Amino acid sequence: MVLLACLTVAIGILRARYLPSVDVSEYHRYAESFVTRPIGTHWPREYPAMAMGLFLLPMLLPVSYPLGWALVTAGLLVSLLIYGGRIEGPTWVTRFLIFLDLGAIYLWASRYDLWPAAFLWFTLLAAERKRWGSAWVWMALGTALKWFPVVLAPLVLIDEWRTTGRWRWDRLLVFLGVTAILLFGLPALTNPSQALSPIQYSWRRPTEIESTVAGLLAWVHPSVHLIRSFGSLNVQSAIANHGLGLGFLLLGVGLEVLVWKGWAAGRWSWTEAAILAVGILIITSKVYSAQYWIWMVPLVARSSPRFSAGWAVVAALTTAVYPISWLAVHWVTGWTWTDVMRLAGIRDVLLGWGLWRTAQGAGTSEPHTPPLPTSLSS
Repeated sequence: MVLLACLTVAIGILRARYLPSVDVSEYHRYAESFVTRPIGTHWPREYPAMAMGLFLLPMLLPVSYPLGWALVTAGLLVSLLIYGGRIEGPTWVTRFLIFLDLGAIYLWASRYDLWPAAFLWFTLLAAERKRWGSAWVWMALGTALKWFPVVLAPLVLIDEWRTTGRWRWDRLLVFLGVTAILLFGLPALTNPSQALSPIQYSWRRPTEIESTVAGLLAWVHPSVHLIRSFGSLNVQSAIANHGLGLGFLLLGVGLEVLVWKGWAAGRWSWTEAAILAVGILIITSKVYSAQYWIWMVPLVARSSPRFSAGWAVVAALTTAVYPISWLAVHWVTGWTWTDVMRLAGIRDVLLGWGLWRTAQGAGTSEPHTPPLPTSLSS
């Protein structure tokens, strides 16, 4: 386990040293712009405002920005492994590293997704221990960095109601208020024109080629037209961006509601419910970047050993899609972007199958949560 951890950290740092990431370069530009006069007026265009705090950290180190970013992220990873070893046990640490290496060995130290993924995990740990105040705090911090932890909000709200018999709408309102301030309040004070920039960016962004919509479309309509925009390769198709895209959005909302209902009925453990909530968000989104797998790693590391092979395949296919398949387009004769999309589609279908297995109660070895009380006074 220690050897695997050292190898993971070494690969991340070496990648930063010799293969600098475009994303990290972008973080660096944002950080430099932020500290340029007038200070504090230049905010990220596509990232929530709180991410700027992370972008500034490497500038405090006496090394190059890419190496500093890798060192900061490696410090977080080591801290998570040490804490996870105490809280979850050595098996969780080993499985965490295996799933991380299989699915994101090329990415974990060159993206900031490990931070919100950690806060999502902290939210789950706090909620399991009925520390709902702490759960809301961790969730607010994670959401302020990268939206997705908000999918746990209904689960935390419902769980406290099931336990205490009271709906704590006050906690939800405080969470929404604090998160809104962190997301929009800070830029609104210094540069109001950028306050809503991340929302506008996400709304206008077209269907990305690794998304489930793009993968399925590539199998039925191989001659899809692609464009480079919004920092990625995207599908230029009315069917994908409006028809299937809207359909998958509605499907995602519907499935999330079903998860909330199943959770209210005590059908799943906390791990199962969290895997379902985050996984549904990923496979029904119009953007499915490879680093999104990092969101799932702390959760699937808790899943039953019976399903380890399935999650490992999904993780390995994620790396097969990016960077391997992307590089193959340039290096392997006959391999095209359509093939990349089809491979991503296979990965997405297998992830969906994993979610289905989890929904059937096959995904974790934890005991299920207690059933819904028969009345508010029970």
